[in-house]
Amino acid sequence: MTSESMGGFDYRRVLKNLQEMVPGAVAATFAGTDGIGIALYHVDPNYDSAVADAELAGLLQVAGRAGESLGLGEVEESILTTPKGTVVLKGVGKEFYIGLLLQGPSPNLGLARLHLRRVAAELAQSI
Repeated sequence: MTSESMGGFDYRRVLKNLQEMVPGAVAATFAGTDGIGIALYHVDPNYDSAVADAELAGLLQVAGRAGESLGLGEVEESILTTPKGTVVLKGVGKEFYIGLLLQGPSPNLGLARLHLRRVAAELAQSI
């Protein structure tokens, strides 16, 4: 049994469906907040998931510290936007996150967030 399908739950299939439902999405990942990936789906053969998962986990840790320092509480979602793309991260419980990488100048963040919320709830039930 691989980590991408533990206990009969096919994480990779869920991520593939997520990526396909959001225009401009090129990668979807499910990882631990320690930066260790559980499952991934991407369309770019050069995508380095190990580096991406570690960096995204680091981003969530920094955002979490900022949220606490500002008295805002725990971070539920984080969005990083650059000229080349956008990453939307959504917490799944306290130890995991799901991320979606969108390319292009005008990503549909509303649609991405809607589907991430749904998939995060589905993944939370599986862990």
